[in-house]
Amino acid sequence: MLSSDLKKNEVLKGQDKILEICELLSAKEYVNAYGGLSLYSSMDFESKGVKLKLIKTNDIAYSQKELANFVPNLSIIDVMMFNSPVKISAMLDDFTVIKDFAPQIHSVSISD
Repeated sequence: MLSSDLKKNEVLKGQDKILEICELLSAKEYVNAYGGLSLYSSMDFESKGVKLKLIKTNDIAYSQKELANFVPNLSIIDVMMFNSPVKISAMLDDFTVIKDFAPQIHSVSISD
């Protein structure tokens, strides 16, 4: 299913759009990449009956043949250039789901 297939308010953006999709699908939890910690408020999700969880990739290291020192977090393309499909698959399974974290208060600043 694509979110574009859902009959939703197309004006909504960001967190509000995600919360509407969760409501349309009767979702009880939403899992987002760890970077979403600064984008979403767990308190806003909880107020809608949705548990916000974050998925964080564990630290990985591999040989980057031309570099003497490993440079982390470059891109999936870098990972694919220097690793076998079997190793990449194992890396994709190496993550932590963060269920409890300090609530973020989502604030909006209005400027003239």
